[in-house]
Amino acid sequence: MRVINRVMREARPWGWFRAAIAAGLTAGLLTAAFNILVSEPVLDEAVRLEASASPTGAAPEEDVFTRGQQHAGMILGQLALGAGVGLIFVGLGYLRGDQSPGHGRRRFWLILAGMFAWSFTILPAVKYPALPPGVESTLHVGERQAAYLALAMCGVLGVLAAVWAVRRTARGRFSARGGIAALALLAPAVLAFFLLPDDGVVDTVPYGIEFPYRLVSITSQLLFWLSLAFIGWWLLNEPAGGESRRRLRVSGKAAER
Repeated sequence: MRVINRVMREARPWGWFRAAIAAGLTAGLLTAAFNILVSEPVLDEAVRLEASASPTGAAPEEDVFTRGQQHAGMILGQLALGAGVGLIFVGLGYLRGDQSPGHGRRRFWLILAGMFAWSFTILPAVKYPALPPGVESTLHVGERQAAYLALAMCGVLGVLAAVWAVRRTARGRFSARGGIAALALLAPAVLAFFLLPDDGVVDTVPYGIEFPYRLVSITSQLLFWLSLAFIGWWLLNEPAGGESRRRLRVSGKAAER
């Protein structure tokens, strides 16, 4: 443990771009490993139950790609997702500016990761949970995607409103600030829950496969965001006394002038 703490103190802090890309790719790889070990067996069971529940009891038609090829595609897809999210974080970081050490970049990183996890994973999992094979919905694919995007945007709006509320009430009591922030965070989501259509599920798979399928689905997504948040936070570490040394160098250069 002391060795890890020493490395954390003495390691040179990573730049925002390198940390974002490395964290995204690593999170994608970890999620892919979880999917292969945990999610894929649940998916296979869902497909088997779908076949057994059909009137003829026939197995579904053979896929164009083998399971090995599908696994390889899933891994590449997770890596592409991680790289894409990393690039989004890069853009948002540079739009904010001041991503040099000592400007709260680790806190900003965690806010971004939390905003994406809340908006694109937690809220949709409650309102529009993943549908396993054999489960049908009255919503067309386009309608479901549009509702998902609208719900995600409400989540983003709630996070931005909560951050703004915390800054505006910086001198207030902690309990009051927390209550106002929670209200700002949840208000757009609650409004969206009432206004957006229900998931419209009309058919179910027997033997209760829906719960484990949805459980591994949200766990996989949360694993991605949690690992992204931790890895990026760790890579953006500050060496002990780094900020004070930077200020001394700046003041020294100013004095020389």
